Amino acid sequence: MPSPHTTSLTTSITTSYKICSRDAAGGANRAVTKLFIYGYLNRVPSSRALEQEAGRNVEVMWLAGRLVPEHKAIADFRREFEGSIP
Repeated sequence: MPSPHTTSLTTSITTSYKICSRDAAGGANRAVTKLFIYGYLNRVPSSRALEQEAGRNVEVMWLAGRLVPEHKAIADFRREFEGSIP
């Protein structure tokens, strides 16, 4: 990926700031965090739209590690970590 690409930026944000937890669900949390940040940077606001992007956009597939979380999981993640991510 080219350096200024949003997927590279998203990966560097989640890696350098250690936003994601390291527990058993850490992999899924990391994927949803990356998906959430990607949506913020690319103006994809809704959970349903992020779910669709994860299933059709190759960049997002790479970013999320080919995980396609359901829109409810994305919405629940947003609700749970509402104040953690600006």
